[in-house]
Amino acid sequence: MFKTVTAYEAISRGDKIISTPISIIFIICIGLPAILFHVAELSPWYILLGFVLGSITSWIYWSYAIVKWRVWAFTNVNDIHRLKELAKKHKFIGVGDWMSAKTEIWDTEQREHWEQIEKRLSTTEASFIDNLKIPNETILVESKRTSMIISTSLLLFLLIGLFSAILNKHYFVAVGLFTTAAIIAFFMYRNYIKKKYIILNEEGISTDKIQFYSWGQIRHEEVNHLGEGDYNFTYKHPEGWEEISIVDYIESHEQLEELLYIYRKRYERKMIGDKI
Repeated sequence: MFKTVTAYEAISRGDKIISTPISIIFIICIGLPAILFHVAELSPWYILLGFVLGSITSWIYWSYAIVKWRVWAFTNVNDIHRLKELAKKHKFIGVGDWMSAKTEIWDTEQREHWEQIEKRLSTTEASFIDNLKIPNETILVESKRTSMIISTSLLLFLLIGLFSAILNKHYFVAVGLFTTAAIIAFFMYRNYIKKKYIILNEEGISTDKIQFYSWGQIRHEEVNHLGEGDYNFTYKHPEGWEEISIVDYIESHEQLEELLYIYRKRYERKMIGDKI
């Protein structure tokens, strides 16, 4: 059977059905008692109770959802070795916690299915499985939306303050606000006309700041999680390190991780072919 789910799509689904619901459970179980504590003057012990209830509920959910995801993912993805690497990175397998392993909820069918998957992992060698949906080159262009929204909101706030200062004859304040607004407008314009991009292809990487380097010259290309919804892309080249915030470049970090993996593997495959 031809499998169309990539390892990165499986990891993205894991985040949606495991990590996100657990966060929601915690927010509800802790946030609701905290709100009631202020509104209805409930005992602060309810907040502690919510924390305990949230911990237990999220643990039970994780014990059930993690098993369901593993069986689904390793059944529907062709490149199971790459999936295993990514799953370890995202702590979906190989957590190494005795209690986590003992509290996972398996039924007989899932256990038998997983034993077959483990056998496949141990008896087959890791090999590169290309994603033909990915073109020979991908150009990621920075979206100006986030920065423009923030800058425009700040500019409007300053202009409102400026008119208020003029109406109240606070001319010294008005001059300060006008100068600040002019500086923000200048940087908004400069940021808008400056094109920021990342070019990835089967030969290497280039950006608006860093010249092209081949995959043979590049090391340690990684997508790093900095915080809730915040990721950056780093790689080492002959002149040093490059670091780029990718929030405004691509919809999900999994997409960039897949592009980096596919393009490097295609390059390595080409190099091996050229030597033969």
